[in-house]
Amino acid sequence: MWEKETIPDPDKLYFFIHIHAMRYDKEGNNPFVPESSLTNTPDSGPNKSSDWSKYHRPEDTRFLRGEEYKFGQKIFKKPDEYFIYSTLVSDWRSIDQQHGKQSVEHDPIYNDPIPIGTPNNRAHSIIIGNKDDLKLRTIIARSIKWEIAPPDTKIECKEYKKTLGL
Repeated sequence: MWEKETIPDPDKLYFFIHIHAMRYDKEGNNPFVPESSLTNTPDSGPNKSSDWSKYHRPEDTRFLRGEEYKFGQKIFKKPDEYFIYSTLVSDWRSIDQQHGKQSVEHDPIYNDPIPIGTPNNRAHSIIIGNKDDLKLRTIIARSIKWEIAPPDTKIECKEYKKTLGL
């Protein structure tokens, strides 16, 4: 069992996005995370999941996807189908009340024995607060940094999908 810790503002939070959720600008360049991907997870839940940089590197966040089942299935996810982006903890905490106050908490996942398809995750953290406000999601979208980036162009992304059998 891991103790919950206070996450400092300068630390990073890592998130993953599936290749099918990726978007590109009008010219087919410059991949970005659409605002619709910055909602709570699950959509009806009270928070958004992330991994704290104290315990994970971007590669660890991606690797862990392969230890999880696909939603509603007994099939493991494929890590190569996911890209990793980050924000700073302060990006979330600095959002003013008008756009929906957000809090960031360390929320490690620990089970013994570990259920197959639901791995332990010491880095697991949550961002608590309503994310329905498009302005809030736009503010966060502008702060995103790619850690494990998708292909640079939409054409390259289509080719990459073919190599993955998608």
